[in-house]
Amino acid sequence: MELHRAHSFLSQLNDMKNTPQQIEEDDNEKKLKLQFTKILAVKNDLTSKVEAAIQLQKQLSQREKDLENQINDLNDQSSITLNLLDQKKEALIAENDELRDTYSSYPSISFLIEQSNILSEILNTTVIKPKKYEIDEAVMRKIGVLQRSDENLSILEERLKYFVNRYDAMERSRKIASLQSPVKKSASETLEEQEYRRKIQLLKVTSKSSFDLIQYQCDALSNEIKRAKNEIETIKFVQSNRFSTPRKENLMFDREIREIIQIADGDQSMLHYNGANEYEYNGFRFTVQNMDDEVVAICDDDIIPLNIFLENIIYL
Repeated sequence: MELHRAHSFLSQLNDMKNTPQQIEEDDNEKKLKLQFTKILAVKNDLTSKVEAAIQLQKQLSQREKDLENQINDLNDQSSITLNLLDQKKEALIAENDELRDTYSSYPSISFLIEQSNILSEILNTTVIKPKKYEIDEAVMRKIGVLQRSDENLSILEERLKYFVNRYDAMERSRKIASLQSPVKKSASETLEEQEYRRKIQLLKVTSKSSFDLIQYQCDALSNEIKRAKNEIETIKFVQSNRFSTPRKENLMFDREIREIIQIADGDQSMLHYNGANEYEYNGFRFTVQNMDDEVVAICDDDIIPLNIFLENIIYL
């Protein structure tokens, strides 16, 4: 330990013995090192800035290329758009010319105002009351349009159509018979043969008109028969089923139907049972069945849940 201290002391004495010239050289060397360090730092900073500038220049160049491409695309699109606009402009100009020609062909506004004033004066001075036409049933019976005592004005349209079709058929037959070409007489034909030939030709030209007339009469008669059958069925149904009651095995459906009608504020007196699970309410006939654990109503081949069906027909 003592030897180390002695050595350190001797070293310090040797340093103190250095000449001023050596001290100055050391200071200059330190200054040079410091300046070199600063220069190196500035160089590194400039190098990083140059590299950043080069990278920025590359990015700007790429951006410039992208902008040039976009400008070229916009120019192409603008040329197409300009062509379309020119075509639209030409079409609108042509339409405008057509509308101007049409407008110029119409009367002037002053003329229309004058005519409107004249019509207003006419309407104000002259009031035309529409005539009310009434069809008298007695007159229709007198002229033979209504023939039976149970017929009324409700069949007037159908009867008039019958008369018109009948008249047209007879008129066609008359015209065809009058305009038909005369039969060429042969020397070998007798008068009887000629008469038969004339009747055959007349039958050919008038058969279609006769068929149309008969067809219309058959259709009218069929309609009358259908109406009569419907009236008979209605009378039979009212007489035989109005007071019928459901059998014991159908009481479950009957009770459920009446509960639905009561909840929907319906009239239970309008419910009638026709037998075989068939009921009638408010003019609708329907059959009640239990299908897939659900009570349904079958009406005109339509299967509807019973509650929905009854709620709909109650308010009709």
